[in-house]
Amino acid sequence: MIHSSTSQQTCSTDCPFSSSVAVLPGVFVADAVKSESVTEGESVSLNSGFTQIQTHEEIEWKFRDILIAKVKKNKESKFFKESAEGRFRDRLKLDQTGSLTIISSRTTDSGLYTVSSIRRATINTINLTVYGNSVLSSIRVSDLSSRSDLLLHLECVDDSYSCVLNNPIRNQTQHLNNTQLCHTCAARLPVPVIWSNSSLNSSSSSSSSCSLVCSAVNVSHVTLSWFKGNSVLSSIRVSDLSSRSDLLLHLECVDDSYSCVLNNPIRNQTQHLNNTQLCHTCAVHCCGFTEAVIRLALSALVGVATVVVLVYDIRSRSLQQKKSVQKYPSNSD
Repeated sequence: MIHSSTSQQTCSTDCPFSSSVAVLPGVFVADAVKSESVTEGESVSLNSGFTQIQTHEEIEWKFRDILIAKVKKNKESKFFKESAEGRFRDRLKLDQTGSLTIISSRTTDSGLYTVSSIRRATINTINLTVYGNSVLSSIRVSDLSSRSDLLLHLECVDDSYSCVLNNPIRNQTQHLNNTQLCHTCAARLPVPVIWSNSSLNSSSSSSSSCSLVCSAVNVSHVTLSWFKGNSVLSSIRVSDLSSRSDLLLHLECVDDSYSCVLNNPIRNQTQHLNNTQLCHTCAVHCCGFTEAVIRLALSALVGVATVVVLVYDIRSRSLQQKKSVQKYPSNSD
């Protein structure tokens, strides 16, 4: 349990260790974007919206636009281990309600998950955020027979904080999911998610092109922008982003100078493109096949021209020497 002691400007939270919706069987929750958050390394369960799966029901789970799991009509579960570059290999489970559990979550698991039925289309859309494990403070206690407190001093809070009690066998974690304990951080924004649109990449006429998408959900009156360094490549202004919004970026190749920024008048959230596996990387700089051929041809022409000039100069010098010898022959004794 987490307690709070308040003041006018700051917030002190102590960590001492001593919303659901009811539905009828077989009834699913209406489609809406929901948010889930978890600390890296922990497991998280994503609700399918079903209380039970009917025999005739067939549902699918997708991560972004990639199929990762399916429950067949005979209730048999199938996992697509090669999907999403195999990142979910042996880390997915489905229960009898069709809810998806991700084991040992990673920060790369962050993104949009959708569960759909063959008969009913999209049922649930969930935006999962996996926070990295950053230790802010800790204490070592030999005797915990009495109460022991660990103080955390903050300006504002969000639900990314947690308190963990661990021993060599197991951990016990308490997430800070009630931000009424302290005043919340102003204009807290979700981190935008960058992903590769494989459907656009496969249908593109150029095999060397790449389509990236930056997505954000559950915010309003913001601007979503693609940057290369400090230069804006494209942006959209969205008044209502209660549902998902995408911003497309089409490139020949990528490097880590690209980023996607979600901002409002108070603060920004930036997602850097530091995983170049999403697209093929630029060799030295970004250039297409046509430009490379032109440069190669120009280099060849310059080389040929240089050789011609050198040959002409050598032949001219040789000819001048011969004329000089013929005009002024040496006198023999």
